[in-house]
Amino acid sequence: MKKNNVKYFFIIAIIIYLVFRIKNLRLRINKLKSNRKLKKYISISEKSKDEMEVSASFYTIGNIYLFELKDYNTAIEYFQKVIESGQKNYLEDSAMFNLGLCYKKIGKKEKARHFFLRVIEMFPKTARAKDAELEISRL
Repeated sequence: MKKNNVKYFFIIAIIIYLVFRIKNLRLRINKLKSNRKLKKYISISEKSKDEMEVSASFYTIGNIYLFELKDYNTAIEYFQKVIESGQKNYLEDSAMFNLGLCYKKIGKKEKARHFFLRVIEMFPKTARAKDAELEISRL
């Protein structure tokens, strides 16, 4: 009976090992995909002469860093570029909201609150303003 227990133990150990290897492989594949997307949008932002296209590229790059790579500090840099472009654009409210999310993720709740409040003040009738109110209630 003991031999069967040892046999089952090794089978379970092998299964657990394989599950972790597969999970690790999936993470690597996702990171490679994210890096490929980053290269594409960085190239667009460097080559484009259209400010709206550059802002859209910066916004997309910020989203990749925020949601896919979980690199919140780098995401902050790109969302700031969208806001500081000096031109009003359709992504400003979303970039500001995502800045709040980034600061929330890194534990800077007051900075997060600041950006959520800015969304509410500057874009009061948008869906992002409602999302910002919800995020403030969660801080």
